[in-house]
Amino acid sequence: GITLTGALLPDAPISDGVLPVRLAWTFDAPVTPQTIRFIKALDADGNPVTGLDTAPGAFQAGDALAERLDLDVTGISGALTVYVGWYTLPDAVRLPVLTEGVRGAADGWALLGTVEVGIP
Repeated sequence: GITLTGALLPDAPISDGVLPVRLAWTFDAPVTPQTIRFIKALDADGNPVTGLDTAPGAFQAGDALAERLDLDVTGISGALTVYVGWYTLPDAVRLPVLTEGVRGAADGWALLGTVEVGIP
């Protein structure tokens, strides 16, 4: 599987239009380039307002990945709840996300936390 071994969101409110998300993963099985990692930020009503879906590449069992991803939050204000997960193409089926030291995982996506963002 794919294990989320660490995640970091900013503690302070974001006002510069960029929400940095730091993630650390380990892979217990091979991952193909058609496997997509996603980050979604939802507003207080549960609507997706920004996100990022990318294929970080192929990985072998035992590999690790540490990454910083920047979400564009320009023009968005309020509390955003941030989730992360993986899915495969072309079927768009979510993969289980295992976590170590990271809160929750439900329906193939892990809750990273909530961040306040504001229009500068």
